[in-house]
This record gives sequence, C-alpha cells and structure tokens, in this order.
Amino acid sequence: MIKICHITTKHAAFDTRIFQKECKALKSYYEVILLAANAQEGLIDGIKVLGFKYELNNNLQNLIRIFKLARQQQASVYHIHDPELLPLLWILKKMGKNVVYDVHEDYRSSMLEHNQPAMYRNIFNYFDNWAARNAALILAESSYISIYQGKAKHLCVVENFCDINALKPFLVQDRSECRNIVYVGTIHRNRGALLMVELIYLLQKKGLRLSLDLVGKITDPGLMATIEALPYYQQIRNQLNWHGPLPQSDSYRIAQKSFVGLCMLMPTPNHSESYPTKLFEYMAVGLPIIATNISLYKAVVERRECGICVPFEEPEQLADAVQKIYEDKVLQSQYSANGPGAVAMNYNWEREKNILIDFYRKL
Repeated sequence: MIKICHITTKHAAFDTRIFQKECKALKSYYEVILLAANAQEGLIDGIKVLGFKYELNNNLQNLIRIFKLARQQQASVYHIHDPELLPLLWILKKMGKNVVYDVHEDYRSSMLEHNQPAMYRNIFNYFDNWAARNAALILAESSYISIYQGKAKHLCVVENFCDINALKPFLVQDRSECRNIVYVGTIHRNRGALLMVELIYLLQKKGLRLSLDLVGKITDPGLMATIEALPYYQQIRNQLNWHGPLPQSDSYRIAQKSFVGLCMLMPTPNHSESYPTKLFEYMAVGLPIIATNISLYKAVVERRECGICVPFEEPEQLADAVQKIYEDKVLQSQYSANGPGAVAMNYNWEREKNILIDFYRKL
C-alpha cells in the first residue's frame, strides 16, 4: 500500500481532525503513519503512531528530530498540520516527495491577533506562499480560499464538520434536570475565558447557583492569575470545574450533564471567518448553544434553531440567555431536538471524508 505520513507538533496525537477524521478516513486505502510531539507510540485503530521529543523554544533541534524520523518512514506523501513545519515540507519536496499542507486556520490573522513579531510573520509568509505554489493544499474553511486563490495549483476544502457516528453515544435530548454549563475547546481570553467566569458570578447574583465545566488547554499566559485576582473569585471558585484537555469522548461525557454549551469567541477576523467545530459537536449531542452573534455562527445556531447568539461584549445578555434556556424547559427541549438532525443533513463529516479521499486519489 502507498504510505502516507501525517505530522503535527501543536496538536495532540488523537486530535479530532487529524487522527479521528483524516487518518481514519485514509487508512482504508493507504498505510497511515502519524508523527506527533511527545506521543505515546503504538498501532492504534490501524494507524501507526510515533512520538518525537519536542521542546519549546528549540525550533531548530525540533525540526532536525522530526526530519530524521520522517525520512525513516520512506512515505510517498507527507501531510503537515502546523505552519512551523513548512520548512520541513520544503525539504521533503526537494527530496521528491508529494507534500500536503493542511491549513487549519487563517494564520495571517491569527499572528496579527497574537502580536507575533514582524520577522516571524515574514518567514511564515515566505514559506506559506511557497507551499501554495508547490504543495497540495487542504483548507479547513472555504473562507480561506481567497488567501490562496491564484497561487495554489492543487487545492480543496475539507470542512471541519463533525463525525455524528462518533458522537451518537453522547446524545442527550432531555436535559431538564441538568444544572451545568459547559465549554469545550482552547481556553483563552479571546475565546471568552473571562466572560465565562463572569457569567457564573452574574448568574449567582440572579439567584442561580450553576456550575461551569471548562474542558480544554489553557493557552493564555497569566490567565489563571487574572481570574484568581477577580474580586468575586472566592464566591464562585467552587462552581468552576477545570478539566484540562481531554479526548472527545471524555469531553462529551462531561457535556451530558449540561443544559447549554458555550461558544463565546471574540469576533476577531480569524474567528469571524471560521466555524468553531464545537458548534456542530454541541448540536450533534443535543446540547443547546449560546454563541457570539457573528454572522457565520448565527447562520448555524439561529437558522437551525439550536440556541441563542449574543454580543461578545455584553455579559449581562449572556447571563440572560443562559437563564432563559435554563428556566424555559420547552425552549431547551426544542433546541436539543433540532441539533442532531441539522448536523446530519448539513454539517456531516461523511461528505467531507469523500472529498479528502478523492483529493488523495488525484495526488
């Protein structure tokens, strides 16, 4: 069988898009290897997982280690998932390999948003432009097409929709007895971390003592210190449950105890043009949603009648929306019932999987 090697430094080995969706979709047709930072090795679901030592702030040594391991695999196709691996892709292409660049987000906007130095952005732009001309590109969002239009020779869009079969065991449509709120994803100020903490305080002032489950990695330096310094933190600390990053299955076991899922992302250019995968996952398990009133999100949440959208800058409106879904059990039930069918019809991984497989066949 033709051998394919996926490589990631920034994502967990069992990342939903990389391992659960793409690697599993391709393993029926190819021999699939996944190289992931500091991963536990083994043959898992027919996919060979190999780990490599990855050290923060040691980019050159990291690339050397990854290159040596990647070269040992003697794969026909190398598929990267992080922009810091673009120099590796350049080398592998020079060696005559087929190379694929999986663009998970609008990195140009993201680097500006996080105030990355100009030198770093210039290096990225050079390799990103090279990859557009010389690699096969897979985009996680159709909105990214405008970035690469006119440059890319081989391009397709594989939307990050959800695998409803994997989430079916966690479907709950009667959430009338639940008292928890849940957030699944990266924990950062720009993704509503402080807003969600304030929400619990505002609900407490309304006489609602509800708990918040936060499932994900904290990537915002100093965030916890900021939260712990809030004047009302001691009043609510026991209502905040920090679970850390978990596999999708464990995340949605926790979500089974919740009556609403939050997706309050700051309306930055990167967020405004990209679907948060959690929207579709929440819908698939019958979890009512409260999301930022970004046009892209509203077209899903409100059009499919799965929840409520509110402005990011209005914590009081967020608290009112949570209270409404908590107290109006009929509305809560309607939102729960509408999600799974909408995902199955419109936001299902099955269609995207076939696009990915066809793209590989053309390679």
